[in-house]
Amino acid sequence: MRVGTVNIAAGRDRLGRSVGAPSLAAAVAGLDADVLSVQELDTGQPRSHHVDRPAVVAEAFGALAWRDAATVAGTPDPSASWRPLEPPALRGPDDDRSGPRYGIGLFCRRPVRRRHVLGLPPGRARLPVPNPRAEELVRGPTFPAHRPRLQVDHLLALGGLTGRDPEIRALAIGDHRAAVVTVQRRDS
Repeated sequence: MRVGTVNIAAGRDRLGRSVGAPSLAAAVAGLDADVLSVQELDTGQPRSHHVDRPAVVAEAFGALAWRDAATVAGTPDPSASWRPLEPPALRGPDDDRSGPRYGIGLFCRRPVRRRHVLGLPPGRARLPVPNPRAEELVRGPTFPAHRPRLQVDHLLALGGLTGRDPEIRALAIGDHRAAVVTVQRRDS
C-alpha cells in the first residue's frame, strides 16, 4: 500500500498566490498513493475563494473514503478571527461543509471497513522524539519546496511495518514537497 503526505499551504502556489480548484485538483491527482494525508486545508476561506478544498482533493485524488478534521474556525486575514476547535470538527463527504475552517484531511483510494479516531489531549500532541520504535520511511529534505533543505514532513511506521520505493516530489502548489512510500509488513 502506498501512503503519502503533503502540506498544500492552504492551496497557494510557490509565489504565495491562492490557486483555484482546477490547479489544486491537478496537483494531487497525479500522486501515486493509496492513502494521502494533507495538511493546511481550507474550507470556505475567503483567501481560497470560499472553495471546499477537502472535497476538491477527494474528488481529484479519487478517494473512496475521506475525512477532514478542522482544527481552527475563522479567518486569518484581513481581520483575524481564528479560534481553536476543541475537539476538531470531523466531517466526511456527506457532512456539512460550513466554514470558514482550516485543518487536515485523510483521503483513501481503497474501501475503508472501519475507522478509529485517536483522541489527543488539547494543545500540541507530540510523538516522543526520539522514539526508538518508530522507523522513518522516507528520508530527505521536503522544505521549502523550491529548494528543500530541511525534512519537516515524515512518514513513520511503528511495529512490524517497513517501507520501500520512497519518493519526494515537488508539486505546483504548497511550500513543502510531497513524500510517498510503499508500506508493507516486515515479513513480506
